[in-house]
Amino acid sequence: MGKKKDSGSVVLDGEVVRYLAPDGSEVWNIPLSRVKVIGDMTNDHGPFAEDWFMCFSTGNTAWLEFPVYAEGFQKFAEDLTAYLGANGWPLLAGSTDYASNVIWPSELAGKPMFKFVDDVPESWFGKVLFKLFG
Repeated sequence: MGKKKDSGSVVLDGEVVRYLAPDGSEVWNIPLSRVKVIGDMTNDHGPFAEDWFMCFSTGNTAWLEFPVYAEGFQKFAEDLTAYLGANGWPLLAGSTDYASNVIWPSELAGKPMFKFVDDVPESWFGKVLFKLFG
């Protein structure tokens, strides 16, 4: 997996996930004790933009994410797998569209983490165009 430019870096520091900007400053951190669901998601922005992310949900509408292209991801994934006692990572490596996947907790593993919906335009003309080309 190639690193995209300016993807930052990630590390599991004890029981805290730390995502760092390319300059080394901390973007966010979260203790694993606050995480309810871990998964990955992809979008259709690749191959020249970040299109694959690890996601850490702390509630129904709250989550943090980082691109899997971040430096240190491979070690991070190994450390997190060991910490969680997970059975591997069913990551969405080959996806080129909007998709998501729960990795942990194990009882939800393999199910979608997010539901992606198309934004339907408000105007009559926009709705017609959406029906034709949406």
